[in-house]
Amino acid sequence: MAFDECPPGGSDFTYAKKSMDLTHRWLDRCLAWHRENGPSRQAVFGIVQGGVHEDLRRESAECVSAAGIDGLAIGGTLGRDKEEMRGVLGMTVPLLPEAAPKHLLGIGEVDDLLAGIALGLDLFDCAVPTRLARHGVALLPDPDNRFRLDLRKAGHEGSRRPIVEGCPCPACQRHDRDYLSYLSRAEELTAVRLICLHNLTYMHELTTHARAAIEAGEFSAYGAGILRGGVPWDAR
Repeated sequence: MAFDECPPGGSDFTYAKKSMDLTHRWLDRCLAWHRENGPSRQAVFGIVQGGVHEDLRRESAECVSAAGIDGLAIGGTLGRDKEEMRGVLGMTVPLLPEAAPKHLLGIGEVDDLLAGIALGLDLFDCAVPTRLARHGVALLPDPDNRFRLDLRKAGHEGSRRPIVEGCPCPACQRHDRDYLSYLSRAEELTAVRLICLHNLTYMHELTTHARAAIEAGEFSAYGAGILRGGVPWDAR
């Protein structure tokens, strides 16, 4: 990724444009350095900025697309909530070259991944799976609770259920909710490791099966199944 400046949420038009212009200048400097010093097989992504402003997003998309980069990332302020974020993505993604790989920076909740994939985004990065694990929260097919299970809350004592039935991760294959809840409430690092392995496996299963659904022409049905509470490996 080339350098960028991510403006604070709620930035006005003037600040968003200043940040975008700075990001474009940094892109030029990053590309110049990479041509002289970068590994020959390393891809360079430019970052499209512009906040929630369609004219700035268009200007940034045109500038970054013309810079000779290998892929494009969407960054910067994406709005105040999920609805505004999806509006920003909906107006930005069509501005990007169809054949270029597209990366969404810092977004990675289950429903956001599905929305982004449906728009045509290819890559994502986010700390959600590991950050949740540090606080004893596991991912599971429960859209009413934001796909989350808080193992530190009361009610898991004596439960012999895995976090998610059928999940191939080590936590679900070898341990139950009672034990994981105990470890997490005791602040044992083993709990962080096991729940982290589960959350990363859950996301891996989600994206692997989303790819298969796309190839089969069934992504809409797959996404709808996930949002109804289906497990990633059997959502249709």
